Amino acid sequence: MKYFIGLFIIIFLNGCNPERVEKLGQSLETTANVLDALAPVLNPIDRYLHQKVYDYEYKGEYKDNKRHGYGTYIWKDEKSKGQKYVGYWKNNRMHGKGNITLSNGDRYSGDFKYDKYDGEGTYFYNNGRKQEGVWKDGFFQYAKKLDNNRENYVPSYKPEYANKSDCDPTISSWCKEQQNKNASKAENANKSDCDTTTSWCYEQQNINTSNLNVSNNNSNHSHTHSSNVDKVSEKEELGFWGKTDKFLGQIADGISKEDTITGLRTLDKPFHNEEDYRKQGEKTFNLILNKARKQNARILSETDPQFIRVKNIVDRLVDASHYRKHKDKVKYAVIDVNEFQALAFGGGYFVVFTGLINQTNDDELAYVIAHELAHNTAGHIEEKYFLTLKDVFGDKPSSGYATSFTNIMEQEADRVAIIYTALAGFNPNGGATIWEKRPQGIEQYAFYRSHPANDQRAQAVRYASSKIMKYYKRGVVNPNVEKILQCNELFCKKGGTRLADGKGGGVLKTLEVIADAVVKNQAIKNEKKLQEKEIAQSRNIIANNRLLTPPNINWLGGWNLRYQGTINRHNQKSGMNFAFTQNLSQGQFYYNFNNVIEQGNIVFTGTNQAGYWFRWNDRYGQGNLQLREYTDGSLRGVIYIDDGTMLGRKLGEFQGFRK
Repeated sequence: MKYFIGLFIIIFLNGCNPERVEKLGQSLETTANVLDALAPVLNPIDRYLHQKVYDYEYKGEYKDNKRHGYGTYIWKDEKSKGQKYVGYWKNNRMHGKGNITLSNGDRYSGDFKYDKYDGEGTYFYNNGRKQEGVWKDGFFQYAKKLDNNRENYVPSYKPEYANKSDCDPTISSWCKEQQNKNASKAENANKSDCDTTTSWCYEQQNINTSNLNVSNNNSNHSHTHSSNVDKVSEKEELGFWGKTDKFLGQIADGISKEDTITGLRTLDKPFHNEEDYRKQGEKTFNLILNKARKQNARILSETDPQFIRVKNIVDRLVDASHYRKHKDKVKYAVIDVNEFQALAFGGGYFVVFTGLINQTNDDELAYVIAHELAHNTAGHIEEKYFLTLKDVFGDKPSSGYATSFTNIMEQEADRVAIIYTALAGFNPNGGATIWEKRPQGIEQYAFYRSHPANDQRAQAVRYASSKIMKYYKRGVVNPNVEKILQCNELFCKKGGTRLADGKGGGVLKTLEVIADAVVKNQAIKNEKKLQEKEIAQSRNIIANNRLLTPPNINWLGGWNLRYQGTINRHNQKSGMNFAFTQNLSQGQFYYNFNNVIEQGNIVFTGTNQAGYWFRWNDRYGQGNLQLREYTDGSLRGVIYIDDGTMLGRKLGEFQGFRK
C-alpha cells in the first residue's frame, strides 16, 4: 500500500500530465527502494489501510479503537490464509508475549516487539527443527545463555537488495531467487509478443528501460549530491508545486549526500562536499604524522620492507574497492609504533602502525586495511554529524547512544571490508582469526562498546565470510568487481534512475533524508538496548564470580592449617579462606558478603563418628560446625545456626582445600 501512496505523491507533482506519467517507468524501481527505506514513516498509514483492505478476524481487547491487550487474530485473506496469532497487542501491533502459527506450518513462541520477534523466544520449523534464544528485529541473535564463547551467536545482518535491474544471479542468491520467480511468471510466454497490459510484461519493460539509464555514477566512490535523474528542461515552466519540490530538492542536496554503499541519501554536514572532507582528512593525517615526528617515531619510507608489504596489500584492495577508479585519492603512511592499530581520517586518508603489521598475516592485515578503507568509502567520519544534529535540536545524545552509533558504523565497515578482501584475493576469514587470537573475558561486555566484542566480532565476520567465499580466489582480484560491489550477499546499492527536482524528486529526496534519520535513530536505540542487556548480564556474572573468589588473607604465624573454599551463609554461597592452629583447637574464617570481607571465629568442642565439632560465630550469628578430613586434603562438612534446637538450622556446606 505504501507504494501506491508514494506513486500518488509523484503523479500529483507531475500534474497528471500523460507525457510525464509515461516517463515514470524509469523511476518506479528507485521509488520502490526509497519507500522501503521509508517504512518507519509510512507503516502507520499502511497498517491502518491494512485493516480496511485485508480480511481477518480478531477477538480480544481494544483501546482507543485499536487492538491493545490480549487477543486472537486470524488471517483470512488469500496471501496469509491460515496464519494465527494469540498473544498481546499494542496499538494494533503484536507486542509482548505471544504465539504465531504461519501458513507454512512454522511456529514462533516468545517475545514480540512491534510485529517482530524481539527478546527471548523459540522458532519451531515444520521439519521438526527449532531455534531457541534471543531475537532482535525478527532475526536470531544468540542462544539464551550468555557465556564467553557465544557458540550460538548469529549476527543480525539484513542484506539490502538492489533493483532487480542491477541483479546478477551468479553473484547474489537473492537475485537468483527473483529471477526464478520472474521466469515462473513468464512461463510459456513469448517476450517479443508481450502485452504490456499484463503486470509482468509491464515490469519487464520498466526493468529494461531502467537498465538503459544506469550510468557509471553508481561506481563512483565519492559521496555525490546527485545521481541519475530525469532532468527538467530549462524551458519547462514549473508551477507552484513544482517550484516547491525543486526547493525541497535543493535543501535536501545541501544537508545530505548519496551513500556510496546503499545508494540512498544520508544526513551530512550542511553544504559540505567531498573536497571539504578530503581537506579535513588530510589535515588530521598530517597532524598524526607531525605528532609521530615530535615523539621520534619513524615514518617508514617507500623502500622499507614493511611499507612495501602494506603497499602490495593496499594496491590489490583498492583495485577491488569503490576507490578502484580513484586510486589517487587513497593516501596512507606506515608509522613505526608498537600499537595494534590502524586509523582512518576520512577523504581516503589512513595510517597503519607496525605493531599491527608485526602481529598479523597478510589476510588479517588486509582485513584491517580494508576496514579503514570502508570507513572512508561509507563516509563514517562525516556521518557523525548526525549526533551533532540531535544535540542542536535539544536531544543531546547520551554517551551510551553515541557509543552505540559508533558500534553500528564499525559493523558496517566490517561487512564492506570482508567484501573488499575477498574480491582482492585475500581470505575474508582473516577478519575472524585476527579477533580469535585476541580473546577477551566477560568483562568486555560490562560497559558500552564502541566496537563489537572480540568474540562476537569473530563469529559475525566468519558467518558473513561463509556467505561470500564464492567471490574469493587466492591472490587474484575478482574480474566481476563492478557487479559485485553493486549487489552481493551482504549489501546492495539501491541505484537507478531518479525523478528530477520539480517533478517529485525533491519530495523523494526529503523523505529519504527523514527516513535515514528515523531508521538510523531506531538502529542505534536497538543496539543500545542490546548492549544494556548484555551489560546487566555480564555484571551479574562478574559479581557472582567475585563473590565466589576467596578473599586474600595475609595469615600471621600460628595458623598452620590453611584452607580455601566456600561457605553457605546469608542464603548465598561465598568464597572463603579459613585456618586452624596445629591441634585444631582454634580457627578463623573470612568470607565475602555485600562487597565486604566478614570475619568469623571457630572453637573446637569435640569429636564423634561424624567427625570434628566446633562452635562458630560472626557478627551476624553463631552455631555449630561439623567437619571431616578427606584423603584429597580437604576439610568438608555442614554449618548450622542456632535456632533453639540441639543442632540448629542447617545453612549448608562449609568446605575448603589445603593451601
